[in-house]
Amino acid sequence: MINNVSNKKINHIAIIVKSLEKELIPFEKGLGLKSTGIEFVESYNVRIAFIPIGDTQIELIQPLGKREI
Repeated sequence: MINNVSNKKINHIAIIVKSLEKELIPFEKGLGLKSTGIEFVESYNVRIAFIPIGDTQIELIQPLGKREI
């Protein structure tokens, strides 16, 4: 049985990207949205940026290091 999702909310959606600066352009210039800024999360060795859209956020994650995306 599928639960009724009409009263549920999405907190955030995470997207892995190669370059935060490059991937922020369509959101900021194309859609007029603003990120909360770019942060480095040392414990995960990633850079992140959140883009708020109403009660939801898009989280862009740029892994650092030698792993391929």
